[in-house]
Amino acid sequence: MLIMILTALPKSITLSVGDTVNLNDFPRWRRFKRLGVKCEVVDGDAVSIEGDLLIAKNTGISVIICKFKRKRRGIIVRVLPKEFKRPKPIILRVGQRKPLPNINLGKEYKISFLVKPPWLAKIINDSIEGLAEGRGIVQVHVLKGDRVIDEFPIPIVVEGYGDLEISPKMAILRVGEALKFSIIGDYREADWIVIPKKIGFISKDGLFTATSPGKGVIIAKVKLKNGRITSVKAFVKILKRP
Repeated sequence: MLIMILTALPKSITLSVGDTVNLNDFPRWRRFKRLGVKCEVVDGDAVSIEGDLLIAKNTGISVIICKFKRKRRGIIVRVLPKEFKRPKPIILRVGQRKPLPNINLGKEYKISFLVKPPWLAKIINDSIEGLAEGRGIVQVHVLKGDRVIDEFPIPIVVEGYGDLEISPKMAILRVGEALKFSIIGDYREADWIVIPKKIGFISKDGLFTATSPGKGVIIAKVKLKNGRITSVKAFVKILKRP
């Protein structure tokens, strides 16, 4: 009974400034009140609870705790500006850089971005640059101080040009071993990248040397003869020395 009551409440709510939510609209809320469930705002000034009304007052994040005897349930309420819209998917080409979405939730909140998978693109100050062709997400984290209190994804698509290939496309090495990666096709020049850097290093001509156990990606950022930028990638796994 205790678990059923609390799990019927939402984990998060997103509102706009000025919105009002009648808690009686939640399933079985009147029954919750009769059983003694009490909810209060414990963090943030984005919302207030007045009687049965949840009122969105300020841009930002508030945390509501609902209690039933010894059980507790947290609800995160994110209040957005009236004009705020969830950022559109990010579409860019290899080597292209675009500004990151401007997400403003108030001065007391910080926004951080994390690309998944990390080889797809990289964050540079307030912009994002495509590294390799593929699809993924940019995970947006909302922080208050050093604590992440909310997050949501933005889809990202990185497009490339040409029909280049890399050889080998997948490799397993041991720490200290080296392997030459080659690009198959017509191109002008290439820059090699290892992600994450800790697993090894690669020379200008594609010779990779493994330095630490782990999994990673070798990316060749390639300039084609027509001047366009594309990329090829290979996956590597580094084992410990026997």
